[in-house]
Amino acid sequence: MTRRSPTEEERSRALWAMTATQRVTAMRGGRLTMNQCMEWAQRRPHEVPRLNGEYEFIAISTPEIADRRQS
Repeated sequence: MTRRSPTEEERSRALWAMTATQRVTAMRGGRLTMNQCMEWAQRRPHEVPRLNGEYEFIAISTPEIADRRQS
């Protein structure tokens, strides 16, 4: 039997079943999709950690932050 990928609706339900702390942990662990991160930022922007004023899930891909993480 082939395992199917969760639908966007299922991913959304899973996101909102988590606590704010669990969402942060999942994001930092790479377990949230970009769509989940964007949905989270749209619905509860005050919960999403920021780096240099930008949402962390976006900031970590900028050269300034990426270079710092590799040092």
